[in-house]
Parts: sequence; structure tokens; C-alpha cells
Amino acid sequence: MAGGDAMASAAEVAGRFSAGDGVALVEVFRRGHIHSSFRVTIGEGPDERRILLQRVNDRVFLDPVVVDRNIQSITAHMHRVIQRQGGGSERRVLELLAGDGGATLVRDAEGGWWRAYRFVEDAAPAAEINEATVERAAWAFGEFQRLLTDYDGPPLSETIPGFHDTPRRLEALESALREDPYGRLAGVRTEVERILDRRRLGATLSDNPDLPVRIVHNDAKLDNVLFDAATDEALCVVDLDTVMPGCVGFDFGDMVRSMSVTGSEDGVEADGACVREELFAALARGYLRAIGDVLTPAEIAILVPSGVVLTLEQAARFLTDHLLGDTYYRVDRPDQNLDRTRAQLGLLDSLINAGPRLEAIVQRELRVG
Repeated sequence: MAGGDAMASAAEVAGRFSAGDGVALVEVFRRGHIHSSFRVTIGEGPDERRILLQRVNDRVFLDPVVVDRNIQSITAHMHRVIQRQGGGSERRVLELLAGDGGATLVRDAEGGWWRAYRFVEDAAPAAEINEATVERAAWAFGEFQRLLTDYDGPPLSETIPGFHDTPRRLEALESALREDPYGRLAGVRTEVERILDRRRLGATLSDNPDLPVRIVHNDAKLDNVLFDAATDEALCVVDLDTVMPGCVGFDFGDMVRSMSVTGSEDGVEADGACVREELFAALARGYLRAIGDVLTPAEIAILVPSGVVLTLEQAARFLTDHLLGDTYYRVDRPDQNLDRTRAQLGLLDSLINAGPRLEAIVQRELRVG
């Protein structure tokens, strides 16, 4: 949808979440890889309030109704747990809002799916990666998992089947190699070889029968944690579309690959990413402080390997999207997904080389905790 059309649709849909009050302002909000987001001001004066309005990307999430049902179920559970513990949940858990007719998911004239959340005021993602923000974000994801350990609501559905099935992601890459619809294979043979040479590592999590099935976020990165603007405290985890059953390594591994590194995922320098052990230590410390006493020995054992697995998986996903014409991840320039692939491959080598030192860090943080 073109920018002007999206803004017009957002303005129309916003009125359906305004409970009869006027829509004063619609602004494009931070741009993520997947959805289109808008910050909407409703009412004026003492009655003014803001909501976060999102157009759900139904090319990625093929059944937005299932996504909506999952989010309703897990947020309701987390609100109850926090309130039962005597805390306030308004800023610690997202809250879906009902539109006209009572539904939390509405459609526009073109059939697009929209939802709205109560806007968390005076909060934003961290401005930079440092030890303090990484530790607090890792705590937030660990706390998120802890709040859902006793989930007793309706069974959650897979919003993207096989999302962290790494062997399946590698098979998808091989399929894209065979199809090569845009003729890009010739320019990526080195990257293909580096990924497929490590494919045996891909089954580390999926083929481990000792790992408990838990409810996990599945997209655990720094941008998906809101921090209090005044205190820098980690408030809540956002972007809940991929919350579904899985193993804790899916989240810890994603944090390792996205929060304990030098270099940018979007950097243009080849092999520019590598693990920073002081950031990894902060990550392990925050995460284990939140949920370390809940984890089983098998879960502890896969924390470091999970970083390798999720980095391999993400490299395969970026390269697959590059080969298939950049249809999943937003790109702003040619070969951006290829650059992302190369960054992940640099990080993959770094994680494998640092493995024994990272294991020692986990054991140290367990003792300290």
C-alpha cells in the first residue's frame, strides 16, 4: 500500500477505535520490518489519549484472526498474574483495544486488517546497545517467559508454522536455490556454501527431546522491549505476533545474535558482526536473574548453542529472501538482505570460536545468581 493510501486508511480506521471521540492526529510511527504502524491522538484537553494503530501484514501472517486470538489470550493471562502478585500491569503488558462492534481486529475498505493497542506513554526502545540496556532487556524477556509458565488459557496456535524450525528454514533456502527466480544465485555461492556447510548444527534445538515446550516470544531483540523514559527500566515486551509454543533457546538465541554483537544487522561491511563477551555476560545475567531458577539442566545446556543455531537460521532466512526477491523483510536498497546475510555469517563464526568462553560466562552467572 502506498504511503498516502496507508495514511488515509489509518485515519479512517482510527475513528473506529476512538469510542466516538474525534481523531485529532495520525502520525507514522517507527517503521518495523513487518507491519505499518501509526500513533493516533484521540480527543483533546484532559480527555486526550493516544493509541498505537497497526495494519497487520497479512502476507507474513496469513491468518490475522489467529494472531489476534493468541495475543488476547496471553496478554489477559499476564495482566492477571501481575495483578495477583500485587503489581500494576498497565505499563508492563500491552493491551489490545476493542473497535466499534467490540472486535479487536477490524478490516478497512480494501480488506486490510487493523488492530490498536493502548499507547504506552513515556516509553521507547533503547537508543543504543550497551551492557545496562542488554541486561534489562534480557530480564524483560526472561520475565515474559516466567509470567507465562503457568499459562492455562486456550491453546495457542502457530502464527507462522515452523517459524524456528531451523532444518525447515535450510530446506527453504535450498528450494530458493533451485528456483533462483531472479538469477541471483551466481552472486551468492560463497554465502550458500558457508551456510550449508554448517547445516548439521541446525537440528540442535529441534531434535532435542529433553527441552520442555514453553510459551516464548520468538522474536527476542532489543527493539521489542520498551524502556521507561525517566528511569530506563525495562517495562514490557512488544511485537507479540510470533508468541507461541517453543523452547527457551529460540528467545535466548535470538537475543545472543541481536543484542550481544558489534556491527549492525544492516551493515554493508562483509563479516562485520562479532560477539562482544561483555554484552553476552550482561545478557546472561539479566535473563538468568529473571528465570534461571525455572530452567531445567537441558535448557541451561542449550543457551550458548542456541545463539549459533538462531544465527545460522537468520542467515538462511535473509539469503532466502534475497533470492526470492525481497518479499518478506523490508529493504531500502539493493542487496540489503545479502548484506544482512553476510553480517550473520560473520557473527556465526565469532560465536563458534567464542563458545567455550561463553559457556564459562553462563556458569559464572548461574553461580552468582
